[in-house]
Amino acid sequence: MTPGFDIVMSMLDSVGLMALLSVILGTLLRTGLNKFQKSLVAGLLFGGGAVISMMSPMSVSPGVIVDGRSVMIGLGAAFGGIPAAIISAAIAGSYRAYLGGAGAVAGTTGIVLAAILGTIWARYFRPKGRIKVQHLLVVGVMISMQFVVVVFLFPYEIAVNLLTNVFPIYFLAAVTSAVILGTLIERERRLISSGASLKQAAENDFLTGLANRRYLQMAASDPDMPAESGSPRHTLVVLDLDHFKQINDKWGHDAGDRALVTFADILRQHSRAGDVVARQGGEEFAILMKDTSLPDAKNGMERILQATRSTIIEGPAGGFHLTVSAGMVEYRPAEESFSAAMSRADVALYNAKNAGRDQIKIARYSKAA
Repeated sequence: MTPGFDIVMSMLDSVGLMALLSVILGTLLRTGLNKFQKSLVAGLLFGGGAVISMMSPMSVSPGVIVDGRSVMIGLGAAFGGIPAAIISAAIAGSYRAYLGGAGAVAGTTGIVLAAILGTIWARYFRPKGRIKVQHLLVVGVMISMQFVVVVFLFPYEIAVNLLTNVFPIYFLAAVTSAVILGTLIERERRLISSGASLKQAAENDFLTGLANRRYLQMAASDPDMPAESGSPRHTLVVLDLDHFKQINDKWGHDAGDRALVTFADILRQHSRAGDVVARQGGEEFAILMKDTSLPDAKNGMERILQATRSTIIEGPAGGFHLTVSAGMVEYRPAEESFSAAMSRADVALYNAKNAGRDQIKIARYSKAA
């Protein structure tokens, strides 16, 4: 068995390991971790994978080993970010130092360089869109260049042997591994991104970007919403832009869409982080204010009505003002269904319309309602 064959087999072992790690990483990234947590997880996985690859290396000479660790560390940095680069390099570098031998310093240095090169690729060469084979070829070449640097940390005879007999094979194996592993990682990334896009499309209104009716109903039935008797009271508000049909007829549907988007922005600006703001459909919107009393909710709604009155929407022949009517109810999930609360809010909204519009009407809670 030739040294070249040993190098290729060692790198292929790393490819198989990374394929498994990429699947595990994809599964973990679908669990709702934030960006920093995802990077930490990636660092732990890639660092652990590098350690495992060093357990079955190809030995060039006593204490000098070749394996797929640098590819793993470089790709970890390229796809996982700076925290992943630091953590994976620290894990792999510590283990390489622990193994010792004549190549300990060079090996540890190569791990650090691979992390740096992967980070540089992510910063300057990684495309914003889909990552293709040519991009992975670049990162593979960059990562393999750490080999050229660290060989000069060896005595002259060993360095010459590594450059002439080992590096050409290592280079081809490293670039090929980077393409294969990078393709697997990019596939997992696209699947996650596609799933997130589908979820957003299913739960958000396309025009305004607010939550849709489906998400509002899901939020109202959230198990975190208190269900026991005596639970905190919530406030549900239904809002409807006044004379919206006339806006479309007089100013055109483009102006009507601008009015909807502008009003959605007003709702965002005057709502709290925990409020669920949704577009019900057409010109109707709703807000679910958790753990909020009617007086506090009414104060917030008055600000929304005032902000709406003072906003001018530009149309093809000038600007026009908006007003909005609102129906507000107290919602007790322990004592009535969300649909029943929504029906009461609709009645309150109808009363606001009949009373002259541009105002809030409240339907008081009653067990008999």
